[in-house]
Amino acid sequence: MNSDLVRQVIFLYESGRLDEAEHLALKTLDNPSELTRREQSELYLVLAFCAIASDDEENSRRHFISALKFNPNLKPDPIGWSPKVRRVFDRAKADWIQINEAAALREVSIEADVCRKATYRSLLLPGSGQAYKGHQTSGWINGVLFWGGVATSIYAQASLPNLREKYRDAINANEIRSTYQDYQQMSRLAIISTSFSFTIYSYSALDALIRKPEAHVLAPQNP
Repeated sequence: MNSDLVRQVIFLYESGRLDEAEHLALKTLDNPSELTRREQSELYLVLAFCAIASDDEENSRRHFISALKFNPNLKPDPIGWSPKVRRVFDRAKADWIQINEAAALREVSIEADVCRKATYRSLLLPGSGQAYKGHQTSGWINGVLFWGGVATSIYAQASLPNLREKYRDAINANEIRSTYQDYQQMSRLAIISTSFSFTIYSYSALDALIRKPEAHVLAPQNP
């Protein structure tokens, strides 16, 4: 049905019934969710032509920008478009490019700020930076691995003095060998768990710095 309305708008414009074409185009655009991007571009294009016909170049420029928003590949018709229309379109295209460049720079700035804050969070609490950027699962995994490693390291370090004493107090060969092996295994566990925790800590901070945030994290911060 919306396709029929778009065709009707174009028919009205081509028939010279500009006021009717403009009214129907605006009315149809009131429900953008029911239109494809191409249909929205075509409607804004008709509105731009109607504005030109009324010598309203400013509104025409705005409508051309809106048409380009929904169809960035839009190009002027060298035969069907008058020099005046092409001139206004060229202005609109230049403005649209500037708007996109400014939006891209703003997005980069917002993303950089999010990454910076996420990195600080991960340095304070591994995994929290990922969660801040919208990567909840990754944040939980980093947090659990880090604190698991820390807990294991603390347990191993706390166990070493007692195992060392058992080794020193051992009397027969079998007891000496057994207690020494226990001490060595716990010592290796302490080293491995400490190294593992440091690795997860470093990875969490680096990942928080360079990983792209989820779109919904950036969107609310856009002006």
